[in-house]
This record gives sequence, C-alpha cells and structure tokens, in this order.
Amino acid sequence: MSSSPENTPQPRSKHLVRWFILGGLLLLLLGVGQKGWRLFQLSRNFQGHVETIQTIRNGESIDPSEIVRLSSDIRQDTVDLQYEVEPFLPITPYLSWLPRVGPLMPHAEELLAMANEGTYLANLLAPEFAPAFAILQDDRSITEKTPDLITILDQNKALLDQANPIFLQLLNRYERFQEDSAAVAALPDEVEKAMAVAEPFMPVIPHAFSTLQVLPELAGHSESKTYLIIAQNHDELRATGGFISGVGLLTIADGQLGEISFQDAYTVDDFTKPYGLPPQAIEQFMGVQLLVFRDANYWPNFPTSAAKMMELYTYGTGQSVDGLIALDQAFLKRMVASLEPIQVEGYDSPVTSANIDAFLQDAWETGDPNDENWFATRKSFLGPVANAMLRQLIETGDQIEPLPLANAIMESIYGGHLMVYTGNPTIDEPLTAIGLTKTLSPQPHQDFLMILNTNMGFNKANAVVDQEVSYDVQLNPDGSGIGKVVIGYNNSAAASSEPCQQQIFGYSSGENLYSTLINQCYWNYLRVLSPAATELMESSTHPQAAESLITEVGWSGGTMIDAEETPGFVTFSNFLSVPRGEQLTPYFHYQLPRVVQQIGDRYQYTLKIAKQPGIDPYPMRVSITIPPEFSLIESNIPGEVSNGNQISLILDVSKDHVIRITYLENRLN
Repeated sequence: MSSSPENTPQPRSKHLVRWFILGGLLLLLLGVGQKGWRLFQLSRNFQGHVETIQTIRNGESIDPSEIVRLSSDIRQDTVDLQYEVEPFLPITPYLSWLPRVGPLMPHAEELLAMANEGTYLANLLAPEFAPAFAILQDDRSITEKTPDLITILDQNKALLDQANPIFLQLLNRYERFQEDSAAVAALPDEVEKAMAVAEPFMPVIPHAFSTLQVLPELAGHSESKTYLIIAQNHDELRATGGFISGVGLLTIADGQLGEISFQDAYTVDDFTKPYGLPPQAIEQFMGVQLLVFRDANYWPNFPTSAAKMMELYTYGTGQSVDGLIALDQAFLKRMVASLEPIQVEGYDSPVTSANIDAFLQDAWETGDPNDENWFATRKSFLGPVANAMLRQLIETGDQIEPLPLANAIMESIYGGHLMVYTGNPTIDEPLTAIGLTKTLSPQPHQDFLMILNTNMGFNKANAVVDQEVSYDVQLNPDGSGIGKVVIGYNNSAAASSEPCQQQIFGYSSGENLYSTLINQCYWNYLRVLSPAATELMESSTHPQAAESLITEVGWSGGTMIDAEETPGFVTFSNFLSVPRGEQLTPYFHYQLPRVVQQIGDRYQYTLKIAKQPGIDPYPMRVSITIPPEFSLIESNIPGEVSNGNQISLILDVSKDHVIRITYLENRLN
C-alpha cells in the first residue's frame, strides 16, 4: 500500500527543528550563565565595598581619594547591577516563595531604585566632602578642626540644595518599604542594624541637608554670633518649659565655642527704665504689675516667648543677641549621662547621672542667707553644669561616643527640653522642621490638643505633681465633632491639714528651702489649646477664696476663652489649686469645627497632640468614635477597635504625636 504525501517522513525538517531547539536552549543557558557570572562578580565587588566601609566605620585611617574612588566604584557597580537584573524585575513579585529573600522580592524594583539614588548621592557629594575625612583624622582637637569643617559646609551649600530632592525621594521609598515588616526582617543583619540605629533620627533626617545649609551661619562662620542661654526649671512649669532661673551668653565664632557667662535671671532687669504691663493672667493670679524678663516665657508658641525674652534681655542689659537657646534639667541629665563624670568648678565630687538632682538643688540654694534678697547672690541654677559640660565637649570631644550623645540631643529636642530660635526666617525654617523652635502652626480641617501648665504658686510643686489626660472625640457625618478633655492631677506631697495658701518664700523659710518649695499646694494656670472656632459647651469650675490668694481677690472659677493669644487656636483657661496629697480632674467639653478631610471616597481625621516643653512624660488615652454609618479602615497608631466605629489608643506623651484614622461610608448592596 502506497503512502500518501502527507504521511511521507521528512527527516531533514525534523532534524532542523531539533537543532533549533537545542541551539536555543544552549544560547539560553549561555545567557543565564553569563548573567550569573556577572552577578557573581558584582556580588564579590559589593562584598569588597562593604569591607572598605567597615574599615571607615572602625575609624581606621583612610585617604580622602579612596572615599571618592569607593563612591565611584559603588555607583558603577550599582548601575551594572541594575542593567543585569532589570529584565527579571517583572517576575520578582511572583518570587515571594523563595527561602530567606522571598519577602524582599515584591520590593525588588523599589530596593534597586533606592540603591540607585543612594549611590548617585554618594558619588555626587563625595568629591567635595571627602576632605572632611582627612580633617577628622588629623591630630588636632575637635575645637581646632571645627572651622575647617564649617568652611567645607559653607562652600557646598548649593551642592546640598541640588542633592536634597533626590535625598527626599530616597527617604520616601524607605518609608514605604518600612511598612512591610516581613520584608524588613528579611534584610541582611548588617542592614537591619544600621536601620535600627537610624530609626530614632528619622523625624529629623528628611531635613538634614537644609539644616546643614544654615549651620555655617548659626556657627558664626562669616561673623561671630552671641546667643542667649535660658536655663528653665521645670519643677516650676511655665509655658515654654519652666521658670527662668538663670541666663547666660554664649559666643560662637567660626564654630569656636566660648565659655557661657551665667547670671541669675533676677539681675537682668533695669528698673530705672519703664516696663510694660504683664499678660492679664500673670497680673490677676500672681499680683505682678510689670512684665519682667523672668516672666517673659508666658506664651505657648516658643518663638513668641523667645522674641519677648530677647527683647527684654537687650532692654535690661543693653546687650544685643543673635538668638536664644532654652534648656532645662532633663536636657542636662541626658547630657550628663552621655558625658559623665563631669567635674564642676568649685565642687570636690564630679557630677554624674546619679547625683545631678542633688547637685542642681544645692546650686539653686547657695546664696547669702543674711541677704534679704538672697536670690540675687545665689549661683545660677543650671549654669555651673552647663559650663562644665561645654568645657568637657571642647576638651575631650574626640573621645566621646557620638551615638549616645546624639540620642541625648534628639530626645531633648523631641521632648522640648532643648529649643532654639534666632528670629531669622532663613535659619529658623529648617530648625522648625526638626522641632527645635516648637512653633505652633494650625492646619486646616485638623484637630489639635495642647495641655499647658503654668505654676503660679511661687514654688516648685511640679516636682511632685503627676499628670494624666484623656481625650474623647465623637465625629459627626459633616466632619465636625464633640471633644472632651479631662486632665488628672495628683499632688504626691505629704497631706497637710493646713489650707492652701499662695505665698512667696524667703531663704529664712528653712535650711532645706528647695524641699520646702516642692512640698506645697499646686497653683496652676491651666490652658487647653484647640482649633480655632472651637466652642465651649461645658467645663469644670474651680473657685478660689480671696484669703488663699496673694492678691486677696477671690476667683469665681469659671473657664476663660481667648481666641487671640495664640493665632490659629482658641485657648480655654482656668486657675486651680491641687492640695498636698490630693487629686483634681478639671475638664473641658467643647464643639469642634470641621476636623475631617475627605480624600476620594475616604475620610481622614487627624489629631496633633503637642507636648508642653519641659514637662515630664505623661500617659494619655484617646478615644475616637466615628458616625455609625461609617466603618474604620486604618489607623497610623495601633489601638483597640470596638463596634467597628470606635478606636482607643494609649500614648506616652514624651513628644508630639500625630494620630490619623481613615474611615469609609458603609455601602448597602
């Protein structure tokens, strides 16, 4: 039987097809093998770079030209890596099953972009900033090196400005990556450790380049600067942190720090000149007739108080200043812990974190007990320690561990224990961005809460008074709301049968005067700041008898409302007392304006909680209830959700907090 043409074998064609398939597989294997070899070589290169970087981190001597070469090599290897792996990026989201590195695969493109931007920045900045490594490695003291380092910064401000947008883009990618905890856990140990070290500094890192640009001017590069140092005692709380117990001048010329010359705050004013009236609350509840220097930190917005302090200092002394630095005991304690032991002139024993409280109280009490105005002869409260710390930084700066010191400074900035203001908008803008000026800025359609205490008892009772706060918000469908804030005060001083009495103590009150001033009733001018257009509905009342007040004028106890004291906010205030060994819970219940923003089909409620500078950390419970026809979607701070429309959060108010919750209108099928 003859076969048909269709069934006739065609061995030549089949052989050709086989050869094409085999040839294709061979080419594919060769291509993969070639890429694999290139990737292997690149991995070896990167391992070498890591070892070189480790050498730099260990403080080993390295030539600046090596820094430039290293950044160039890493940049080129990153570009090569991107070229080699780019064809595989479309499939990386499907490789999350891979062992160890699987969680990183969905982020491969983003991680590669971060590497690209990071190495570009390093390659851009290295040629100009590498000489700083040579300066840091020479044998001079840190004081002698500083002018040269400041000069490098000043010469490259334009370069930092060019690099800043790329740096911010890199940080945005980092923040998105951080949202995936599994991916973060899959990073190599060295990378994860580096990220953990950087975490405390993340709020200020985005503003690093802009801050570096103004640093030369702050440090007196072109002309010397004189800064007013304000020592605030947070045992007697005031709006910006505490009673002004000491004041000093610090001169900086080309990065060189001079010694701080401290004096008592009482000696600043020149009463041969006329002084203006104080704010109404100071006059009404303290009987003070003039606005003097030591009461000038009355206003909640630190730049407002700082400008007034600078003005009154110059008015009283004739000395003009270029800015103001405010600090308190908490700042000193953190600094002492990172620098200890510190030898203070005139004292046999060094100051440590274990004895600094006793030392500061002793420094406060020292004066002439026979002098009716003993406070004018005493030593400044915080000055001796501040001077000793500055001297130690200058003399032994090269031996100090930088990370603990940096952490101490950052914690102090976040808590309002260290603040800076110059009055120069160009300088203050980046300082505001990193939290140093504690500027209060209203935001449209956002909630705001600040609890502000001003001790008007002429004592140090804040040392034994604890505070806790609860804030309940019920949101309406139109974006407005009802807020209720309750402040709980606990005065842990020993209970006494003596009634509370406002009074001014003198040195003759006893040998342990500071202890006497601590264990007193707490006389507090309480202010609560809320968004503008907030309307008071109800509040607690705290009447005070005339015989208990230094003015001998009684107080009715009702809440006062001020829409002008702090622009953009309304202030609810009251004057109250917390007896020794007792508790008090004042409250304010109010109608909030619109505090919700609609973004597409979602609704976002934002609450900023501003911590009063200087106050010790305190607990706060926040409860937010959305309308029943809506459902919670997410919260930037984890909390306990009830009934799908209420979230409760517990905060440690050691710094400012921003809470954001997102919710969605329920849809009926």
